[in-house]
Amino acid sequence: ANPIALGIDLGTSNSACAVVQEGRAKVVRRGTDRIVPSVVAARADGTLVVGQEAKHYRAVDPARVAYSVKSWRGRASR
Repeated sequence: ANPIALGIDLGTSNSACAVVQEGRAKVVRRGTDRIVPSVVAARADGTLVVGQEAKHYRAVDPARVAYSVKSWRGRASR
């Protein structure tokens, strides 16, 4: 089996992933999108959604959505 390298660009607003296999880099797509919003939501039924779907879920239940997590680093807990 050939090894695969995974690169993740975790941005404050958007994120992207790419794999390098057999010397070639390829961006991992989510549907047709090369980047996805850096948002995760935990629905009331326990399922997790990410990206655009999670971003839209903020309007439904904002307490169950995490976004801008990178900007939380270094802050004192409240």
